[in-house]
Amino acid sequence: ISWTISDNQAWLTTNYTSGTGNQTITVTATSANPSTSSRNATVTITGSGFARTITVTQQGVSPYLTVNETPLSLGSEANSQNSFTISSNISWTISDNQAWLTTNYTSGTGNQTITVTATSANPSTSSRNATVTITGGGFARTITVTQQGASAFIKVASPNGGESYRIGESMPVRWNYSSDSGSRVYIDLYKGGQLYKHLKNGSDVGNDGDHDEVLINVTAGDDYKVRITSTSYSSIYDESDNYFTIASGNGAIPTSGLVASYPFNGNANDESGNGNGGIINGAAATSDRFNVANRAYYFDGINDYIDCGNGSSLSFSAALTMSFWIKFTTDPYSFSGGKIIIDKAYSWRFYYASDASTQEELADQIYSNLWGWADLSTKTTNWQTNRWYHITTTYDKISLTTYVDGVQQNVRSLSKSLPIASYHLFIGAQSDGPGSYFNGCIDDVRIYSRALNSSEVSSLYHENGW
Repeated sequence: ISWTISDNQAWLTTNYTSGTGNQTITVTATSANPSTSSRNATVTITGSGFARTITVTQQGVSPYLTVNETPLSLGSEANSQNSFTISSNISWTISDNQAWLTTNYTSGTGNQTITVTATSANPSTSSRNATVTITGGGFARTITVTQQGASAFIKVASPNGGESYRIGESMPVRWNYSSDSGSRVYIDLYKGGQLYKHLKNGSDVGNDGDHDEVLINVTAGDDYKVRITSTSYSSIYDESDNYFTIASGNGAIPTSGLVASYPFNGNANDESGNGNGGIINGAAATSDRFNVANRAYYFDGINDYIDCGNGSSLSFSAALTMSFWIKFTTDPYSFSGGKIIIDKAYSWRFYYASDASTQEELADQIYSNLWGWADLSTKTTNWQTNRWYHITTTYDKISLTTYVDGVQQNVRSLSKSLPIASYHLFIGAQSDGPGSYFNGCIDDVRIYSRALNSSEVSSLYHENGW
């Protein structure tokens, strides 16, 4: 009889769809089975009222999950990317073991391109690793992802160009840095593109991004830059992007003959460059005359002092200037005995004393004392509590002169050399004790190996616009 053949799946065909009599029928799968599960089709043969059915099963493909497991590399910066390809006929999931890494897919089926992204910059100069794992159908594939380490760096933040400072003022030096750029830095001042002055050396400044530099022994100019260099790696440095200005102060602060300078900007460093830095013994940082915190020191009158050593620059015999600011924090009339402000024992000292020199009045005295042979007292009956006073005494082997707030108070003729002794320079106490502790605040101590003139004394008093 005659017959016809039909099937119910597009992926299957037969070599005959109709015929008469005997025939061999070939069934062909026209496409591969994309699934790992088998799939079925039905072939039906009908004719003259007969119907015969054959079930055809195409086997499922073997499951696979293929990934190129070559390690991936990412740049040190945030959002650096790389990719890999998944070839698979099964469902899969992706996981990683580091918070700084992400993938554009966490699950899927079949083939896919996977992008790996570093969500943050590597803060270290050392590389860091993560693992990306792809699993599915009993398979597990692993890729190592390495983010490169950052290049060590120092970057000047200020002064970075356009700023203006005055001689005698504090210039804030700030910089950013990587954790592996070394523990200490050099800070240098450049003028007109040439090295002008070493502001600090590596033994003085930690690589912490923060330093205040009092501008002394410099000339005015508008072509300055700061360069900061790692002491560990000379190739790691940065300088100001553009020039900044250093202008003359309110009368240039005298620097000739300056042997010690203590602006007390949060420390007892000697900013003269002579290495006479102080060791603080109990004195507490406090606000200065401009009410700026941590820019002066308070001495409790019990056991506080600052030991500034006995550097060679402190030994001189021809002339002297001592300059400083003081503030009495308790009633200055209540003091008994001398209270030392500056002392280089058996050489020179400056102290305060309360003395009832007459029965009619209480005389408060600031003594400019060249040890053992001369006193010069400035008496007043109106020293006030919680008021800053600027005190300067000068000696030039002709006369000993004391100034208060820039105004000359007293002069004594004198013609002796300054004795040189081996005692340390103390601030706030007697250096051959210690003892005779001062009670109050002290700031901006300067020692010169020459006698300043009245104009220079006035410049010190009016420093920073006071």
